[in-house]
Amino acid sequence: MAERVKAGVSVSSNERIRLMWIGAGLWHDPGFYNALEEQLGAVFVWSMYMPFAGPQYIRKLRGKPLHELASRICSMNEVLHLPPWMNGWMVSEAQRCGIDAALILVPPDSRLSQSGTQLTRLSLEQAGVPTLALNADMVDSKGWSHEDMVNHVSDFLKRARLT
Repeated sequence: MAERVKAGVSVSSNERIRLMWIGAGLWHDPGFYNALEEQLGAVFVWSMYMPFAGPQYIRKLRGKPLHELASRICSMNEVLHLPPWMNGWMVSEAQRCGIDAALILVPPDSRLSQSGTQLTRLSLEQAGVPTLALNADMVDSKGWSHEDMVNHVSDFLKRARLT
């Protein structure tokens, strides 16, 4: 892996823009991610699920499985939604991964997600990461237009001078 990184080998041969996806996956339109890669070379190299897994799921508490489970669940909400944990983690991950811009899914009916993500957006922008909030639901496609949203992100990346 280190050799591939050193040689500049990427997952996508078309990678020109490194994106961060914050929030639940856009489960009703997974082709949205592919369209951005195909049209703009915008590749989602970071999603909160994978880097969250190690630090939040792996717990060794001396053979106390119930305590291990509780320690995962108790901290999960804070890290995924609430400041200062969420925004501090997102900024450090953006810097660690060389992120060019971030997209944040803001479900219209999830107040918990809305408050934490707004502070995360501000933190990322203060750290120099252009950020776009997408007001959409992760499973309900009502009001969602694949073409309009791809164009919306494309316009955002152009304004951020990334395309």
